[in-house]
Amino acid sequence: MNVRIFFFCFFASFSLLAKPDTATSTLTLSLQDCISIALQQSAKIQEAEAIVEEYKGRLQEVQSLYYPKLKILSYISPMFQVTGSALQADVERDYSSWGPYYHLEAILAQPLYSFGRISAGENAAKERMLVEKARVREAKNMVALEVSKMYYLYLYAKSIYPALQSADETLQKAIDKADELY
Repeated sequence: MNVRIFFFCFFASFSLLAKPDTATSTLTLSLQDCISIALQQSAKIQEAEAIVEEYKGRLQEVQSLYYPKLKILSYISPMFQVTGSALQADVERDYSSWGPYYHLEAILAQPLYSFGRISAGENAAKERMLVEKARVREAKNMVALEVSKMYYLYLYAKSIYPALQSADETLQKAIDKADELY
């Protein structure tokens, strides 16, 4: 049971039992009012909805695998001077003259065929998102059930209160009479 819902119903029951100073300060909540308040403020529902958003993001991540990817690698380093052709053996290295060496590499990759991994990942993400949406509905139903239990327990306690007061008065009279006689 959600602790917040319990404390909300617990303190709401005491506020309803308290005698108000004026007639306009009385707050009467129906079962639907209590359920709607609990559904708006339930952390379990918010958590379940956040998990749905997480799986929407994962689905978008899987779908982004269809897009082309651009990878760029670049660096600059100090390098001595080299003269001659790289294809021939007459390359001369001059270690007394240094300068910058620039390197830039760009790769554009477009997936042509992923052997079903992308579509399987997309289906898995969609199915998991549907599962998480069902868990949101489950959380909402659980909160509504707990609030209904608390509401009807409050009504039961309120209806039995006069009988308990009468029993308490009768018991107190019996105790007083017993103390008087014995």
